[in-house]
Amino acid sequence: GELAAPGAEGSLGFGKNIVIDTENPRVLVLGALAADGTYHQGDSLELTVAWSRAVFVDLTFGRPALRLNTGYAKATAHYARGSGSNVHVFRYVVGPSENSSDLDALGATFLVGGAVLKDAYNNPADPTLPAVSATGSLAVQKNLVIDTQPTVVDVRSALPDGKYGLGKIIPVEVVFSEPVYTRGAAALQMDVGATVVLAYAARGSGSEVLVFDYVVQAGHEKNPLTYASPDALLGDIHDGVFAAALRLPAVHAERSGVA
Repeated sequence: GELAAPGAEGSLGFGKNIVIDTENPRVLVLGALAADGTYHQGDSLELTVAWSRAVFVDLTFGRPALRLNTGYAKATAHYARGSGSNVHVFRYVVGPSENSSDLDALGATFLVGGAVLKDAYNNPADPTLPAVSATGSLAVQKNLVIDTQPTVVDVRSALPDGKYGLGKIIPVEVVFSEPVYTRGAAALQMDVGATVVLAYAARGSGSEVLVFDYVVQAGHEKNPLTYASPDALLGDIHDGVFAAALRLPAVHAERSGVA
């Protein structure tokens, strides 16, 4: 005989309430339990991911993480709790050399990290995050500033490789993890062979790069030119809050070359 019309007595829809759901949970808002303000090295912040529906997290093979825009490639907030609810909490501990004027996620998605995220109907969660600085992003929801001690990340020179003689000014650039300021004279001890001379900061205060001008003088012989030691940077250098760590890369190590 004929089947009953959909919804009519005797039909499947009349006698049962079976729902088909294949919608993937999606991220609605990236926020934080932490109050607006400035945070420093060692501070712990709890960030939140709000889903469109409850999401379960299986940590058997890994832990989800959020990449953050602190200028440090490995800065992440790791999943802490919230499985089975529509709000998951990620914990971020501020590390050295991490800075951000308005903390936000870095990248279009969070890192699943081998974990399995799905809803009660076995639908996998979509790891796509709200676009940076868009509605639903952390930067729009909160005003979280990350400020740590400035550190030296590179030493270089804009001059091409080559030999330079008497009277030549050689600019040596010391690159910091964030903008820094000088208070009084700042100097860099240069190893020029038989002696050590000072190159003084000539420009760059208020930026990430301080430029020290070394002037070649009679009797200077050095191949290649280097600073005297990892402790060769001298002076009062700061970011307005913290004094900079003045330790330089080891002489002849990567990011130490100036010749």
